[in-house]
Amino acid sequence: MNLYYELLQYPIFSMKEVNALYSSERTARMALGKLLKENMVLKIRNGLYTCLSGENGGPVVNRFQIASVITPSSYVSHHTAFEYYGTADQVFYEVYVGSETRFHDFEFDGYTYHYVKEQMKEGIVFPEFGGGVRITDKERKFKEIFDIRYK
Repeated sequence: MNLYYELLQYPIFSMKEVNALYSSERTARMALGKLLKENMVLKIRNGLYTCLSGENGGPVVNRFQIASVITPSSYVSHHTAFEYYGTADQVFYEVYVGSETRFHDFEFDGYTYHYVKEQMKEGIVFPEFGGGVRITDKERKFKEIFDIRYK
């Protein structure tokens, strides 16, 4: 079994996925450590990893997918959602992540991931063919803008 090819099935994975492929947790940690040392896998933050692409040498995951798995309740929010929908006129290097669970801001692949306290639970969707992205819907984005401008 080639662990790298098995892990390519997951854009983002944790030790849980690696442990499922081995009979012992110690062997799984050693195999993952070897891939990290050979620069075939990157550590996103504690407990989250991604494979490097053989084609371009970059991560196989995008910033929207990362934002969607930081915590069990996390989702892409604010201007980052506009970037996802293609309605923003510039690319920012801050990714705003709404979540019920607080996390410390961190940086990965040139982007800084910022925690935003969840204001409402409605309007969070999983776009079809989104690769596991969880994001605020367009209606909620426009409501947030309206509330900010006209308060």
